Order: sequence, then C-alpha cells, then structure tokens
Amino acid sequence: FANLMIIVKVQGGLGNQMFQYAFGRALSEKHSQDLYLDCSEYLRPSCKREYGLDHFNIRAKKASCGDVKSMVTPHFALRKKLKKIFAVPYSLSPTHILERNFNFQPSILEFNCGYFDGFWQTQKYFSGISDIVRKDLTFKDAVKYSGGETFAKITSLNSVSLHIRRGDYVKVKRTRKRFSVIRAGYFKRAVEYMRSKLDTPHFFIFTDDPKWVSENFPAGEDYTLVSSSGMYEDLFLMAQCRHNIIFNSSFSWWGAWLNGNPGKIVVAPDMWFTPHYKLDYSDVVPEEWIKLNTGYFESKEF
Repeated sequence: FANLMIIVKVQGGLGNQMFQYAFGRALSEKHSQDLYLDCSEYLRPSCKREYGLDHFNIRAKKASCGDVKSMVTPHFALRKKLKKIFAVPYSLSPTHILERNFNFQPSILEFNCGYFDGFWQTQKYFSGISDIVRKDLTFKDAVKYSGGETFAKITSLNSVSLHIRRGDYVKVKRTRKRFSVIRAGYFKRAVEYMRSKLDTPHFFIFTDDPKWVSENFPAGEDYTLVSSSGMYEDLFLMAQCRHNIIFNSSFSWWGAWLNGNPGKIVVAPDMWFTPHYKLDYSDVVPEEWIKLNTGYFESKEF
C-alpha cells in the first residue's frame, strides 16, 4: 500500500469502542505501526452515542477525512453488496477490511495496514498485550472517581459488582430481538454461586432500572444499590470490585475485564444473543469466566 496506516473504525457505545481500540492496539503493536481511529461516526446528527475513548489514557491518533476516504470502499451501496460476497471474506477493497464473523478470526491480525471495519469483541485479538491494553484503558479521572464513599466501601469489602442493564434491551423491540434479555433467575443464581465460593461477599448493584431491582432483590445488608454518577464512573467502580457478575453487554464485559484482582471470579451469561440472531459468540466470554444459564427459556416476562 502507498501509505502504511492502520485505521480502525470506532462505532457503537463505550464498550464497543473499547474493543475496537484494543483490537487496533494489538495490530499496531504486532506490525510496529501507529494506530489511527476513525471517529467520524459520532459527528453524524443521527448518531445517538457519544465518543468516549478520550476519557482513557489511550495511545492513538485521529484519522483525517482524507485518510479514511483513501482507504474505504467509496460507495455505501457497493459496500453493502460486496459485504454479502462470501468468496471475499475480509476485503471490500485492497485496503477496506471487514469483520465478517463475530468470532475470533486470527488471520485478520496478519494485515499490517488497512481500514478495519467491525466490532472485534473477543479478548483473543489482544490477549498478547493485555498489560498494554490495561494501562491504556486507565481512567483520566481515576483520582476523582476514587474520592467517593462508594469507592471506599468497594475497596474495604469482599465486593462483587452486579450489573443489570434494562433500558433499550427491554424497551426497544429491535434490541430485544437481538440480545437475550436476562431474567431475574440468572442474577439470583449468580449471587448464590458467589455466596458459595466467597466469604461474606457484598454485592454492589449497578443498574439503569432501580425500580426493577427493588422488585426482584429483597433489601439486605449484603446489597448496595449504587447511585449512578455516569457511565465512566460506573465502569471505573465496577472494575474496582474484587469479583463481577456481568450482563450480556460489552460495557459490562469491560467492567469485569479491567478488574485487576488475580483471584477474581467472573460470572457471565451463557447466552449473548437470542437464538433468532444466528451468530457464533463462543469467543466473547473468556474461558476462565463462569457461565450460568440466562433463564431465556424460563419465562417471557422481562
């Protein structure tokens, strides 16, 4: 290629962005190239997400419009058509590399330059540089987030984060059809599993639906419902817990992965997407994490 550049398209919510960054960082380390991020998605008036990687100590540059245009397939309609051509599994053009499958595709890491368009949601892409990724994804506002009462409590107890996301997973039909809406049974099984493995665990519940939590979890001395101060502080606090119970979301995933406790126990749902959404998601949850039944087939009540 005329210009050896690694450009990663950044898209989606914060957890997605973190996966895309970690994937790009692995590429840049492997091939000794600078990493560039295409963040133009967040300039679109229709975009409902915000770019969040500036809250971390990342090492990447912003790609210019010219850089992006020189490497992507120029017409969106053509990209959509070419995307369906199985005979060309990765490239939409010599420099436009598309993620064709949700599971780990090791051959992608052999590309030493290009425009990388995908989500890359598995640690297998960056497991060789875990220490680098953890350092890059430290929070710029860590001192601020460490000053509160919740942080002090988390670090003084045998803390377990319990992340319960409802919001669009329940209210938006398209999202509900794609993702497995986890029932209360999963969380109760996860809590009991932690109690069977840990001495005096204390559960810190992070949620966007405190009313649902109050209806499904009896108030007790070993529960603390965290009052959200924003997603960045929530993610920071989840990562400070000694153990984690996660939801099937990339945001929740990173709260557990960034937990630096070498003896941590992480409980994850065994179903990431609904059976109707035919994707191989077997590489999403790390092998050392514990998978429990989501309760998807137990009830249609959300």
